[in-house]
Amino acid sequence: MTDKEFLALVSLLEDTDVIVKTEIEKKFRSMGESIIPRLEVMREKNKQSTIKERIIDIIEDIRAQVCIKKVKDWCDIGKNDLFEAWFIISQYHYPKIEIDIFRNKINRLVNMIWLEMTYSTSYSDRILAMNRVLYNIEKYHSHSQTPAKPETFFMSQLFERKEANPFSMGILYLLIAQKLELTVSAITLPNYLALRYDDDKNSFYIDSFNKGTFFNKNNLEEYIRDSGFENNPAYYLPASNRNVIATLLKNLQESFEQVGKKHKAKTIGALLEIVA
Repeated sequence: MTDKEFLALVSLLEDTDVIVKTEIEKKFRSMGESIIPRLEVMREKNKQSTIKERIIDIIEDIRAQVCIKKVKDWCDIGKNDLFEAWFIISQYHYPKIEIDIFRNKINRLVNMIWLEMTYSTSYSDRILAMNRVLYNIEKYHSHSQTPAKPETFFMSQLFERKEANPFSMGILYLLIAQKLELTVSAITLPNYLALRYDDDKNSFYIDSFNKGTFFNKNNLEEYIRDSGFENNPAYYLPASNRNVIATLLKNLQESFEQVGKKHKAKTIGALLEIVA
């Protein structure tokens, strides 16, 4: 498409004829990601608020379509790579992030923890070494979910500010534990992501949101009861990566709704329907 053709289409976004406006928006959406850089330049240059708002909506819709397709592919292929799914969701909100940068950040943490674990022999010492690196040395810390802060669900926010919610911290903790070959799995509650350690002799739970604190089944039962949830056997069992992502999406959707980001909440809801 020539610049002249592109500018002509953009100018029609201001058309009061609903049919014309709808067709132009549809044409832009059909072009996919490739048209986004030109739309972003036009969004910055254009002084017409109506056109600017419609360009923003078109860009948002294209990014949503791309994200939905990537999540469908993730589910259909059956790869179920937890890191990949988390990156896809994070990239929807932060489109300029690069996957290799975050792989390297996680690998750096893994290497730091591995060195810290060198002289640790017991399972608990190994987990405690992991906690020391994440919370005492690297200073990852929790953010209260009140008020809602959707950014804390994404890996970009987590690594940039080291500010986490139960889902982002739980996923990071799980990814690192798996790379270190620690027998840690996720357990999903309606509004929380915790972790579980199991081996031939030991079994206990880990609260990554609370600096990796250990707790037992009685503590978990108490939390479920105090939160008003119906007791469900699934709450005590290791969850699949797909279930972890579904729980993250459910709570992310609610967070976007609470801050009035209805468009993004709708997209996250569409992702949840695919994964759940």
